[in-house]
Amino acid sequence: MIPRPKISMVIQTGWLIWLLCASRVWGGNEAGDFSCDIWTSENGLPDSSITAIAQTPDGYLWVGTYNGLARFDGVRFVTFDPGNTPALMHARVRKLFVDQEGALWINTYDGSLTVFRHGNFELEHHNARSSEGEVNLVSSVSNEVVFVTSRGDILRKSLLEPPGEGWEELAPPGRGVGAICCGDADGNIWYRDGDQHLWRLRDRTFQLVPASAGLAG
Repeated sequence: MIPRPKISMVIQTGWLIWLLCASRVWGGNEAGDFSCDIWTSENGLPDSSITAIAQTPDGYLWVGTYNGLARFDGVRFVTFDPGNTPALMHARVRKLFVDQEGALWINTYDGSLTVFRHGNFELEHHNARSSEGEVNLVSSVSNEVVFVTSRGDILRKSLLEPPGEGWEELAPPGRGVGAICCGDADGNIWYRDGDQHLWRLRDRTFQLVPASAGLAG
């Protein structure tokens, strides 16, 4: 198993910068000692524009770019794209997420969702509406994942279902651009629509949170 990086990473367009504090990693004595390594497309990145970054529990660093997904082990990059990984529907990566079980979810430019789980890439959701390409992970508890699209729809799936199957699409009241969504520790899904109203999702029903609940606005 590859050890996890010990210090946070800093990302800029075209550069992957990994800062390792010498005083903590190599035992440097002087305050401010550090080493700065810079990786670009000349060092193995598939593209000079970085769109997303995530780290899986096995220690790998995953980097989304305009021209493929790169896995970094601290020394070299391995690139995955539609040419060598059919489960990726587009080379351009929008977002990367790691769920509670440690699986990596890849949101590609066309809006599809691909998951890397137990060493395998699998296409989970093929989006047919390119105008709604961006999704965000909301919750991954109780063997279930929930995403929200850029248009405010909810995508939900039980992880007990086979790859690519069992997705449920819910259209919340007042959905639209600007909606935000999150999950709490009890598995409840909270949704703020485009009109600033707050809803709670229970099963398949959206329940409006009234002003009397204590919200100031």
